[in-house]
Amino acid sequence: MALFAVFLVGYSTQWQLDTRTRQYRHGGNLFGLHLGSDWLRLPDVQRVVVRYFSDFTVVDSGYSDGDESSKNQRYIVLLSVSESAQGLVVADFPKQQQALQLGRQLGQALVLDVLECDRHGELRMMQAANPTTESPAYASPHFEPAPSAEA
Repeated sequence: MALFAVFLVGYSTQWQLDTRTRQYRHGGNLFGLHLGSDWLRLPDVQRVVVRYFSDFTVVDSGYSDGDESSKNQRYIVLLSVSESAQGLVVADFPKQQQALQLGRQLGQALVLDVLECDRHGELRMMQAANPTTESPAYASPHFEPAPSAEA
């Protein structure tokens, strides 16, 4: 039991981004040791999207008074990939402000527009990209896709 408690205290999950090389990695961190993926090339990203998501779960309570239900709502921060219906999920938060804060930071670091997708699927501009030569993260809008896993 003590070992399990130490494990929980020393473990955290993280998503890291290197804006200079435009690479990322994700995984866990146990007492400073990275456990997870190697550095991967960031795909051709169009924008940062903060998206509301909720699901409703009904489970059998085991009692005669009926089923139990719960609503799980969260805000997902993702990087929208060019010519793809999928995005790269960076994080999810229970509170909108936390997700918007991270979205704005990513938008500024990667020089991308930041949009919010509300409960009805409507997009709203939260922050416009501001490319300047002073920004250390500024790069041309197109770069090579990540190498395939087979290589």
